[in-house]
Amino acid sequence: MEYFFKYLEDKDIYLNDQQKKIVSWNRGQLLVLACPGSGKTTVLNARIAYMLKIMDINPKNILALTFSKAAATEMNDRFYSIYGDIINTGLSFSTIHSFCFKILRSYFRKNNIRYELIEGGGTKFDKRIILQEIYKSLNGRKINDDKLEELLNAISNIKNTPDDDINYLNYNIPNLENILKTYSNFKKNNEYGLLLLDFDDLLLEGYRLLKENKYYIDNCRRYYKYILVDEGHDPSLIQNKIIETIAKEHKNLFVVCDDDQSIYRFRGADPEYLLRFKERYPNGEI
Repeated sequence: MEYFFKYLEDKDIYLNDQQKKIVSWNRGQLLVLACPGSGKTTVLNARIAYMLKIMDINPKNILALTFSKAAATEMNDRFYSIYGDIINTGLSFSTIHSFCFKILRSYFRKNNIRYELIEGGGTKFDKRIILQEIYKSLNGRKINDDKLEELLNAISNIKNTPDDDINYLNYNIPNLENILKTYSNFKKNNEYGLLLLDFDDLLLEGYRLLKENKYYIDNCRRYYKYILVDEGHDPSLIQNKIIETIAKEHKNLFVVCDDDQSIYRFRGADPEYLLRFKERYPNGEI
């Protein structure tokens, strides 16, 4: 163990005692609460390196997840710039969205399902235009840009909220429930014969696939025996459920977060869910 920390110091990475304790955690469930600037990503990447170098874990068995594409890219670049001498392939750094999209693409190919993304650019369809037209058809008037942003956020929030907790009256958008129903129906039943997916659908359909299709959940659990999550304060309930579903069998879950730093509550982020960590993992540590 001391050899590993000397290895880090040779790379100008000096950890304090608390950080060393986290990096050298054995197995099981661990939630790390840390303030901004305390080196969360540095510690998480050092933890991965420790798992590879000291615990001799196959990199293909490690899934490192984060919330945003920028954070996933940063994790990947920082890891390989520091630890590329001990590992150069096999590690999976991913957003939760892109992880779900990966398994959905496989499912769609096997079942000859034609699909199209309507968010993220490079697509023939545009989620914003679809919703503008639905809003106008149901409310008899155009929607302005500010109201459209409010609508987009409301739909995302609702789709990341359990059905029993949804209250459409919380949103100042006329005909919101009918807009959402029309939008959902259009994505599944349209003249193009395509399944249209927005970013939230990747999560919902990915979670459904993992819950209902034994082939895919068994494959995920066979490969990904160790789950590490950065930016753990930003995932929504459905994202947390996806993570827990994958980690359920091997029970190796490592989450780093700052519960005061969440900026995505308007899109369903639920940092309080993390603080109930011990309720779901009685043997886990915080």
